[in-house]
Amino acid sequence: MKKLVLIPIFFLLISIVQSVPICTHETDGGNEPKIPGSIDIFETTLKDNCKDSKTLNEYYCLSEKASIIETYDCRDVCNSNHAGCVLNKKDEGYCYCSILPLDLINVITSPIFIVIVFGMIVVMVYVTFTLMKKKMFGQQKY
Repeated sequence: MKKLVLIPIFFLLISIVQSVPICTHETDGGNEPKIPGSIDIFETTLKDNCKDSKTLNEYYCLSEKASIIETYDCRDVCNSNHAGCVLNKKDEGYCYCSILPLDLINVITSPIFIVIVFGMIVVMVYVTFTLMKKKMFGQQKY
């Protein structure tokens, strides 16, 4: 007799668990490795993240009842050897596709590189104006 009572309770518990949404919030629209995002599972937020400089762990919801993590090689996603996994300001990972190597992009956007290039431009402008001035007015000898 006890077995008969336990079976309906078991099925009742399963139906309650199945009706509770597990994956409640998807910020990047699903399985989108080029878009940073996260999912909420119960009270936990799982962010897309970089396993390493070329590999992305992409979290997405299959439905309200299921979520999945898929690992991508960003070079395959972008069809380029110059692709990599980067983080946005919210620490969400995504595959960044570039026509330039990422190392070169990091150098070009570094503050010291910008200062050096700006200094070179200032020197070039000064030299150009000095040469133009000498050509226009000639060298005066006293």
